[in-house]
Amino acid sequence: WVSLVKDITERKKAEEALRESEKKYRDLIESSADAIFTLNEDGVFLSANLEAARSMGTTREGLIGRNMHDLFPKNFADLQMVAVRSVFQTGKPILGREELTQTKFGQKWYSTTLMPMTDDEGKISYVMGVSRDITERKKAEEELRKFKTISDKAGYGSAISDVEGNLVYVNKSFAKMHGYT
Repeated sequence: WVSLVKDITERKKAEEALRESEKKYRDLIESSADAIFTLNEDGVFLSANLEAARSMGTTREGLIGRNMHDLFPKNFADLQMVAVRSVFQTGKPILGREELTQTKFGQKWYSTTLMPMTDDEGKISYVMGVSRDITERKKAEEELRKFKTISDKAGYGSAISDVEGNLVYVNKSFAKMHGYT
C-alpha cells in the first residue's frame, strides 16, 4: 500500500485570492453607470455589463452574441463598424467619440471609447468599449449656444464676470458702450 500526501495550502490560498480579485472586477464593471462591452471584429457583442444592456433596451442575454446590425439602425451600425474595424486594423484606441444614437428610449448622445485588447502574442482579440450618456450635457451646451446667439445680437450691453470681477464675456453692444471692440 502506497500513500502520497501533498500540501496544497498555497494553491488554495492563491485560488481564493483569484476568486476575490474576480469578484472585485465583476463588481466594478457591474456597478458602473457607463455601458461597458466587448466586441469581436464582426461587431458581435461578446460581453456586456447591465448598463450596456439596459441602455440598448434589452437584457444581457439579449445582447451577447448579437451583431450591432441586429440592434441599431443600419446607418448607425455601419458607422460603428467602421470604428471597430479601425481599432482592429490600426491597434489604436478611439477616445471619447461623441455620437447621436437612436435608442428604444429616443435619441441619446453618447461619448464612446473603443480600446484594442490583445492576447499573449500581442494580437488584437477583441475591442472593449465604454459609452457614457452625455445627453444632458449636450442639451446644456445647446442652451448655452442659444444664450450666446441671443446675447451677441442684443442691442443692449451684456457682460459676465468671474468672482474676482474679471470680465469673461461681453457682447458687442457692451464693448461699444465702453469704447472697446
